Amino acid sequence: FKFLPRKLSPGEPIRLLTIARLVEKKVIFFSIQAVADILSKRQDIEYLIVGDGPLRKELTTQINQLGVAKQVKLLGWQSADSTRSILEKAHIMILHSITSKTGDTEGIPVSLMEAMAMGLPVISTWHTGIPELIQDGHSGYLVKEKDMYDLNNKILVMIKNPSIWLEFGSAGREVVERDFNIKKLNKQFIDLCESLLADNVL
Repeated sequence: FKFLPRKLSPGEPIRLLTIARLVEKKVIFFSIQAVADILSKRQDIEYLIVGDGPLRKELTTQINQLGVAKQVKLLGWQSADSTRSILEKAHIMILHSITSKTGDTEGIPVSLMEAMAMGLPVISTWHTGIPELIQDGHSGYLVKEKDMYDLNNKILVMIKNPSIWLEFGSAGREVVERDFNIKKLNKQFIDLCESLLADNVL
């Protein structure tokens, strides 16, 4: 995943992005409502949602009822190449996760890692393993689960301050390279297994 510094060209809309399954724990209803509230104040925003799932019909209804279908778009499932292209053109990544009614939770979402690896500033949630990936105020913003006010505020802060996009994006890339690089993790795992074998633990 190539690092791309995020910057806004004159006349270009600010592109917000979510990549997720359309299921309860991703609580995309909240993100859509937060963006719709901001769109009532300014129109220079586009919100793209990549992914499919059982809540697509309900989310489509919500978007239409809010009158934001021109700016908020459900793109459905996309190929890896198409998703990468969308990531390259985005400015801010949003992934607001919660614990579902059935107890379903996140681990550390791969879509967040990929976005951070490509230099996207991110907004996510104080939820399970996500704070291990995102340091609040350094490599992105974290909000409380289901806190619409906080989510709306953090999106606005990010939109109004393009100067922090590069700072957050660079910090996020560093975290992914240092702590979530698959080659480094595989080597650590192999070293651990070899150590345990040498000590006759396995």
